[in-house]
Amino acid sequence: MMDPLVTVAAAALVSAVVGDAWAASRDGVLDVWRRVHPRRVRVIDAALDEASGEGELVRVHPEAPFPAGQLEEDWQSHFHALLRDHPDARDDVEQLIREVLVPGVSEPGKRAELTTLLNNSTGVVNNVNHVTVTGKAQAAVAARDIHWNTRD
Repeated sequence: MMDPLVTVAAAALVSAVVGDAWAASRDGVLDVWRRVHPRRVRVIDAALDEASGEGELVRVHPEAPFPAGQLEEDWQSHFHALLRDHPDARDDVEQLIREVLVPGVSEPGKRAELTTLLNNSTGVVNNVNHVTVTGKAQAAVAARDIHWNTRD
């Protein structure tokens, strides 16, 4: 089973390829490899060039097919190898995803989906509660236990 952090990293990077923040995403990925696995920087740089070319094709010809699935698989392999060889790089990859890759995704729905996947993979829990109260009704929202007493 693929590490969820690897899946999110690859999906966020591929989504950022066609976005406005591609340069920052590219630089962020290269920075992680330079710090963690400098001998692979040339390979990663070449893979980023390839991804960039695909993104440029989509920007110039939006109707052209975009091989997102294949690119994601390729980047899953890159991130998986990085974390396999350097398990201590998890925090670096998570920081890259949170601070660079996900913010670089231009589509808000995809950005929210990736944030949720990332939070689920790292144990961060986000709860969103929507409560509407009308008239004399009362509502209480709690993260866990709730104790309620009413007096008329």
